[in-house]
Amino acid sequence: MKKFLLLISLSVISVASFTQYDASATDKILLDNKKQLGNDVVMLVFNKDNLIYKKKTNDFFDERARAPIGNISSWLTATLLLQYIESGVISLDTKIADYIPIYVPYSKKYITIGHCLAHLTGIEYKKNENSNKDALKFSTLEEMVNSYAKKEIRANTGTEFWYASMDINIAARVIEAVTKKRFEQLITQKVLRPLAMKSTSFSPMNGGCVNPAAGAESSANDLMNFLNMILNKGMFKGKRILSEESIKTMFTINYTQNMVKYTPNAANTFEYGFGTWVMEKNINGNPAVIGATNFFGVWCVVDLCRGYGMVVLPNKELSDAKKDIFYLLKNSIDEQLTNTSFCN
Repeated sequence: MKKFLLLISLSVISVASFTQYDASATDKILLDNKKQLGNDVVMLVFNKDNLIYKKKTNDFFDERARAPIGNISSWLTATLLLQYIESGVISLDTKIADYIPIYVPYSKKYITIGHCLAHLTGIEYKKNENSNKDALKFSTLEEMVNSYAKKEIRANTGTEFWYASMDINIAARVIEAVTKKRFEQLITQKVLRPLAMKSTSFSPMNGGCVNPAAGAESSANDLMNFLNMILNKGMFKGKRILSEESIKTMFTINYTQNMVKYTPNAANTFEYGFGTWVMEKNINGNPAVIGATNFFGVWCVVDLCRGYGMVVLPNKELSDAKKDIFYLLKNSIDEQLTNTSFCN
């Protein structure tokens, strides 16, 4: 009985540590950097049960407003792919050429879904290439992904990490080929709708084709729902979206540091899993802080040790990721939410 009462007391203390959050320091950082964040920005912080911080710098851009999320789109797409891997429709070892035969004559028949998710395809991709600009040139995802087949092989598949939006698009096209359905339909049915992400869309707004890697728009509320699922190990409001094993797979690093040939500057201290980044590890070497940035100001992060999620969403793309401002904001939260009992 005493042990039971002790557990109850610890639970109450843990909840209190969230609900008694003092927003003043975080408010000051956000407002002091308002101009650098494009003037219009919304920020949310939540634990498994409660929204503990909400701030908007403009009444016309709030937690329900949509904005481009760029490469954070890849995290949503990776979730869809892992669902199909769970169900056995495909596997990490599925060869993309089995479903996109144009890749066979271009010496790319050994590339797998796992290589695509981990950016280990070896296909040449320039640092300044932009998948959203590429998408404007094509009417379908099939056309865009087929065009990648002609690119040169930079390195043997599985031997070099080179961050490239192209790879996620290839994997997404495989799912279209397997199911005979459009990507937009699949991700809406299996990810966005179950997570109540009503303001999120991959449908191209300015013409061209869908871009699973970087073409979505979303709201802070919707992104919070997605991060809530990650924080709760694949569960969202009583529904299983991903298995716990798939969540672990999502944050498994599939390369060594000597294999890294290109990582965007904002992520040069991070490691890449499947569709997202491991930003920090705990003393046991397990993921402690995970998340994604669009590299132009949007941040979606889950602190697994302190048990909270955080969304920073500017109204428009910025000149860079504003990583220094993000860490100022995160540190202001960490200083108060010192309970690390969630770590394992």
